[in-house]
Amino acid sequence: MESSHNGVDNSKEWIDVLGNGLLKKKILKCGNAQLERPGNGQNVKIWVKIMQENGDVILGRQKLSFTINGRDVIKALEICVPLMCIHETALILTDSKFCSGRSSSEASEVKPGSRVLLEVELLSVSGTRLEVKPKAEQLQMIRDEREKGNRYFQSKNYKLAILCYTSALTIIDANTKDVLNHEDERSLLDEKVKCYSNIAACHLNTGRLEEAFTCCDIVLQHQPQHCKALFRKGKVLELQEKYFLSIKFLRKASQVEPSNQEIEREMKLVFDKWAEKSEGTSNAKTVNECSLFLVDDSKVKQTKHHSEMPEECQRI
Repeated sequence: MESSHNGVDNSKEWIDVLGNGLLKKKILKCGNAQLERPGNGQNVKIWVKIMQENGDVILGRQKLSFTINGRDVIKALEICVPLMCIHETALILTDSKFCSGRSSSEASEVKPGSRVLLEVELLSVSGTRLEVKPKAEQLQMIRDEREKGNRYFQSKNYKLAILCYTSALTIIDANTKDVLNHEDERSLLDEKVKCYSNIAACHLNTGRLEEAFTCCDIVLQHQPQHCKALFRKGKVLELQEKYFLSIKFLRKASQVEPSNQEIEREMKLVFDKWAEKSEGTSNAKTVNECSLFLVDDSKVKQTKHHSEMPEECQRI
């Protein structure tokens, strides 16, 4: 359906999807309400046209296929298409905040604070809803998303890596209400820990220290001896110049992996920073003589700094 829409009006037909005015939806043509709306994990086909808020066309009508909650398209479509009936045509008015996604498009290039109009027609829905897929199939989907995230990470595309890890976590979270056998529960928890650990590495590489800290805490809630999470939490605290706490977590990481030279190097680096900040040899001597912080200097070798790698790609 090709509409003659000429911009946004103030009609009461607009539905405030999130209740904050940033994402709105209006039905132009009703669909078949007798058919089930799209659900998580199902594949949909749509027509979509992208316009400026005044109705000027940015991108003409194109056919698009994607998986609900697969993080393949902009967030506005992820949120609003599941609210549509098959054969429904709707307008979506979205803030730039909801124009990000894994696949690039004209909508994802909008300036912060601006708004975009999407004209969408839901053509078809196929596939099984996520919640009724066999657990083995869901687990494979989780692993596929995580591994896709690792590939993005290795190419330093941390934003898309996080989207993949988050997509995997969405599938994991969908299973929280189910009664799981021990093996499935353990497998899902293992994947959850890996995803949050990898997201922490992404945030650490992009300087989002608070987010990295939070992800490390989530990992440590489930696995208190998780070496990478202890190490990365120590790194965050070091970058925040909280050297005493940094050493505390690096020391814990060292206790988990006593032969890990990278941890030893990092502790030596933190000692040096702490001594420099103290602006006096007396404080530095106190730090280095404390039994809690003793390091075997014979094991310490200087190496070039390298970026944090995800769970499967680097020892720490």
